[in-house]
Amino acid sequence: MKNLTSERKLKVAEDSLNRMNRVTTKSALWMPYFHTFLSNIFNAKEDLLYDYAEKYDLGISKYDSIYADDFENKAKDQNNQSASKFIEWYKDEWNKLSDVDVVKALKKCLDIEKQLADKPLQSYVGISEMISLQGMDIHDACKKMYELINDFINDAHRKFP
Repeated sequence: MKNLTSERKLKVAEDSLNRMNRVTTKSALWMPYFHTFLSNIFNAKEDLLYDYAEKYDLGISKYDSIYADDFENKAKDQNNQSASKFIEWYKDEWNKLSDVDVVKALKKCLDIEKQLADKPLQSYVGISEMISLQGMDIHDACKKMYELINDFINDAHRKFP
């Protein structure tokens, strides 16, 4: 597969992570880097569905909203066994990842950030307090999240070339 959306999003997340690591959380630059990281790391996982919908010719455009259930329904409607196996694997693996503390914590950060989008200082305070309550360093948490999503995407490419 070429020109993969998920890999482009993962690269943007990696670049943002590298930039975050070069500044302190007190820097005015940190929050925009963190926002870009969060958005792209979660989108990379979601964009994997678009990549495979295209691979399996399910008729789902990158401009359509897509969820795992949508993918699964299209695969069943078209009786596409390869796509069905992929989405079964995807859902199982994502369910496992969703139980990992760092994934839970950063998902909460993303939710806080969305709720407080017009209040950046409050967003930062809410996120930093929430992460510190989880007993995690924010940079370490982001690095771990990157590694988990990178592995998830690479595993998909290995198992479903």
